[in-house]
Amino acid sequence: KIKDRDRRKYAKRGRAFYLKAAALMICLLAAAGMAASLIMYEYREHFVDYCDPDIQKKLMEEYHFTPQARLNGSGTLYIEKDEDLYCTRTGAEYPWMFQKDRIKKIVFGENVTGLDWNKGDGSEDVFIYAEDKELQYYGNMPHYNPRYVSEDLFRYCRNLEEISFQGSSFLFNTLDPFRGNDSLKAVSCSPDTLVEIASNGDNPFLDTPWIRLDGFCTAGATLFRYNGSEKYMNDFPENITRIENGAFQDNKEVEVVFLPEGVRIIGANAFSGCSALKQVEFPEGLMEIRRGAFEKCSSLIELQLPSGIETIEYSAFR
Repeated sequence: KIKDRDRRKYAKRGRAFYLKAAALMICLLAAAGMAASLIMYEYREHFVDYCDPDIQKKLMEEYHFTPQARLNGSGTLYIEKDEDLYCTRTGAEYPWMFQKDRIKKIVFGENVTGLDWNKGDGSEDVFIYAEDKELQYYGNMPHYNPRYVSEDLFRYCRNLEEISFQGSSFLFNTLDPFRGNDSLKAVSCSPDTLVEIASNGDNPFLDTPWIRLDGFCTAGATLFRYNGSEKYMNDFPENITRIENGAFQDNKEVEVVFLPEGVRIIGANAFSGCSALKQVEFPEGLMEIRRGAFEKCSSLIELQLPSGIETIEYSAFR
């Protein structure tokens, strides 16, 4: 009986020991998990910096470059200023290139003016390009075209759902930087924000699902694309001042268009290939018709141009 009692006592102590050990292990694992979560959060708060250290140092010292593009826990990439977009070597490396799938939203801050190679104070356009660990500066040199450096900045961000512009104006002068972003649903900015594409540029959203939606795709005062099937169009979104490059291109349905009073610019190839288009009513305040705007509109016979128009570029009515 004494031996049985001792055995039960030792068994009880053993169970208590193992329970305490298990509890301690759970606490340690929980603490380790919390520490790992904090580390991962901090890691995800900032992208790994892939810039060459010498290049980054020079950018920080001379241009006050933000060393790491900010990515918060919800997957929002916040670009604070232009220089954040141009930390590059060989034209193909940038801080978020290996973490594109984590980006759900891109916010271009108030100080970001565009995706293009024309950077500087206005007196001299400066593009920052690095080669062999030394910065080279190219200003107003038409024979050198670094366009390819910014082409791939946001391509194949497969989980990107929204792009937001916070500044007063944003210029695209690059070829479809958002190609392959199959989840893109919205492009947003304030109504008075001017989002535009240089006259020799292509619409950066042409190959995204956002641009394939029926109806109007707008951002601020810019109409980027219409893919609907209305034949007579006189009901446009409010505050539109610019019909962007290729906005109606190759639409075979539209026949009559009454452009809203606020429109000042009709972009390159805006109505190109609209073979059924018969009539266009221009607003009196229209100032520019860019190249190829009504090219191959074979049914368009007569137009009444407004008296105040300043520019009609080449091949506008070819």
